Amino acid sequence: MKPENITLCFPHTGKSCFACCPPIRPAGYEHIQHRSILRRMLQENTEAFNGRSKDKIPITGFSCWALGYLDKNHQLIGCLLHPAQNGGADLRYRTDYGEKCEREFCPEAKTFAGLRLEVKKFWLHLAEGLDSFSYSSRGLNPLFEMMNWGVHLLSLVASNENYKVFNKESFFRSYPFFSTSTPARANAYLMKWLVERE
Repeated sequence: MKPENITLCFPHTGKSCFACCPPIRPAGYEHIQHRSILRRMLQENTEAFNGRSKDKIPITGFSCWALGYLDKNHQLIGCLLHPAQNGGADLRYRTDYGEKCEREFCPEAKTFAGLRLEVKKFWLHLAEGLDSFSYSSRGLNPLFEMMNWGVHLLSLVASNENYKVFNKESFFRSYPFFSTSTPARANAYLMKWLVERE
């Protein structure tokens, strides 16, 4: 993956986000709570995967047979049927949720996609030290909440800091406002208006 193609799903830092897999989950579902079970399932899925098959195997329950390890070091977790894994061929139709899988793109990932490359890199420092399980957790990965503040404020903060490297602790010490219970999504429009006005 080229650096300019960094996404929130695949930040190019030895981890990936699989929070949207499978496409049907109970409200509040967190992969991190089922880590040991999922590790075994991911290993089994990866070993059993046949990329040459065209057979449809519908997803049953809250797990997907096509969610597995994407690298031999078992750091990256994602869809084994995704076009990025299959030379551009989209095999997600095989789960019978293909259309839903294809359009599954969380609001935070959409915001991240709207940032310039240097701004993306600035914010990714807040997720340093997280593995794919922690990175996929809305409770442990601060980027999920930060992205809700919107492109304008995120770009302003990164620019104001001259894109320097922050870790999570030093960032929240410098910007304690972001540690408050102020809901980001509910106030993002107001912040956008203030940033544009100033």
